[in-house]
Amino acid sequence: MIIQGDCIEKMKELPENSVDTIITDPPYGLSFMGKKWDYDVPSKKVWKECLRVLKPGGTALIFAGSRTQHRMAVNVEDAGFLLKDCIMWLYGSGFPKATDISKQLDKRGGNNHLASEFAIKLKEARTSRGIGATQADKMFCGGTTNYSWFEGRPKGQRMPTDKEAILIMNEWEELKPLLEKVLKVERDIVGKYDADMGGLGGERLGEKDGDITVSKTPEAKLWNGWKSHGLKPAYEPIIVAMKPNEGSYANNALKYGVAGINIDGARIGSELPEGRKRHGGGIKGNGTSYEMPDSKGELPSGRFPANILMSCECDYQLKNSINKEDKKKLIDWMYENS
Repeated sequence: MIIQGDCIEKMKELPENSVDTIITDPPYGLSFMGKKWDYDVPSKKVWKECLRVLKPGGTALIFAGSRTQHRMAVNVEDAGFLLKDCIMWLYGSGFPKATDISKQLDKRGGNNHLASEFAIKLKEARTSRGIGATQADKMFCGGTTNYSWFEGRPKGQRMPTDKEAILIMNEWEELKPLLEKVLKVERDIVGKYDADMGGLGGERLGEKDGDITVSKTPEAKLWNGWKSHGLKPAYEPIIVAMKPNEGSYANNALKYGVAGINIDGARIGSELPEGRKRHGGGIKGNGTSYEMPDSKGELPSGRFPANILMSCECDYQLKNSINKEDKKKLIDWMYENS
């Protein structure tokens, strides 16, 4: 059964201690696309309601953003959950979501004259129609308060995105000539993109057959290659939280049917890397404990699940981006340290 609606309101309809497991991908608090729903991570109030409906001993897997996982974890813990672990999901399909500083300087006309001219003209267009800044923000920016940056704040100005510029241009036609300059961004064209992506998991380069450009204005050339702090994302943390047991794990398992996690049910494979053998006593020289192997040197139940998940894209890149010798060293290292 799928229940659709506001999570707080719908959870209030559920009985206490009625949910076995919570797996959720909530807002990360990154202001994604300037949307209000992603202004912050879920509040303690939300997690308290999650705690109420979850059975004692029940597990919650909560996806979070790399920059805001601490805020998520604090609210979850303050609501009464026990933080048990953090799974790191590694993947190779991300691309940097960074602002190109040199391109932004070109957009501003290098010495900022275009941004200043745009701010003045934009305010004139708005006030001549008797429209307030809040209303203009709803018209062009979805009510995110971004609009005021276009007209200028004490800390500076921000040029609109192409989408925002088109919305403004269609609404206030007198700004069309100016906004066309913003959309064009005077830059030198040096080639064409032959693909949308720079290979599997590579940096997003641009649309196929789109222009490859370089800085034009002297100011922008000084910052060519510089971008905002937008490293390519390659992992997401998954907070592992638990509602406190009632009594021991054993008592809780008998009463509620949930307790801990099924480790043996999540074991991975039984084969050993080529040429590898387990030590007969099950104990390696560095003190690391292993299961007793069978007569063939294999693990009868598979290897323990770890707090790292690796997607197929990441595995593909790993297998195809290093030579055989380095790959063997990496496999040896992973074997020794797992």
